[in-house]
Amino acid sequence: MVSAAFKTVFAQVSGEDMHTQWDQVASTLENRFSKGAALMQAAKEEVLAFTAFPQEHWRQIWSTNPSSGLNKELKRRCRVVGIFPNEASVIRLGVQSSSTSTTSGSRPNGGTSPKPLWPSSTESWI
Repeated sequence: MVSAAFKTVFAQVSGEDMHTQWDQVASTLENRFSKGAALMQAAKEEVLAFTAFPQEHWRQIWSTNPSSGLNKELKRRCRVVGIFPNEASVIRLGVQSSSTSTTSGSRPNGGTSPKPLWPSSTESWI
């Protein structure tokens, strides 16, 4: 029931209607799901921020393809490392992953294997 009610927000045609429907859904859920309704009210501006843009751009804004690809690459690299020595190393890996990712999904070295761009002396056997 909650999911169906929430989906009605994004079925609206205009941004104004979405904001109105958001408020109606939150008030409907308030009695049975007070925490969920409070969360909706707190997140309203962030979730509906795309409505400030022209409708032609909404589909691109809704898409999670770029962030999904970045998340997959970050997970892949984290699995390779295994255990991080400190928080700074995790941040460095995240920054490196985001700076080397491309919209086409290809790796910077053009290949599909996780080989480094430049071979080191210890990797001469590869």
